[in-house]
Amino acid sequence: MAPSISFPLSGSAMIETLDGSNWPTWLSCMIALFCMNGLKTHISDTKPASDKDWDACEEMVLGILEMYCQKDVWTSVSDNSTFGTCKSKWEELQKLYRGIGSMSAFNFWMAITNATLDDSTPLLPQLQKLNDLCITLSNNDNKITDLQYCFTLLKALPESYSAIASTILASGEPKDLTPQKIQDQILNEEG
Repeated sequence: MAPSISFPLSGSAMIETLDGSNWPTWLSCMIALFCMNGLKTHISDTKPASDKDWDACEEMVLGILEMYCQKDVWTSVSDNSTFGTCKSKWEELQKLYRGIGSMSAFNFWMAITNATLDDSTPLLPQLQKLNDLCITLSNNDNKITDLQYCFTLLKALPESYSAIASTILASGEPKDLTPQKIQDQILNEEG
C-alpha cells in the first residue's frame, strides 16, 4: 500500500517556512506533522532492515522538509552525497539553526526590545513569536530576566492598551510581575 500523509486543516495550525530565525516554531510544527503521520522515525533513526515502506516514506519526508524550508536554507542540506538521509539532513538543520551566533543574537535582541504589538490582528500569535525569540536567546546563553521581559511586553502594547499597562504596573511590586500573568491579562483584555 502506498504511504499517504495528512496535513493540518487549513486555517488551523499553519506551518511556517524555515527561514533560519524561526527554528523553535518551525521545529514544533514539523515534529507534530511527522508524529501525526507516523514519520518521526525518519528524522531520528536509521533505516530498519524490516520496513518495506521506508524508502517511500523517506521520499515523502524529504519532500516535506524541502517544501517547508526557504530555498537558501534547503541549499545547506540539499547535497545528497553529504546528507543522504532525512535523519542526516534534519541533524544538519538542527546544527545550523538551533544555535545562534552573535549577529543572530543581536537581531533577536533587537526584535524583542523593539517589538510592537498590533491590535488589528490576533495578539496570541504575536506574543508567541516574542516568547519564541526569548526562548531562543535563553537557550543560547542570552537570557532576558522575567522582569525585563515583563517590561518589554508592556512597552510593546499598542496605545489602545495603555489602561491595562497602567493597571498591571500599579498592581504591586516589580517582583510580583511575571510574563505569563501579563500575557494572560493582555489576552483577557483582547477578548
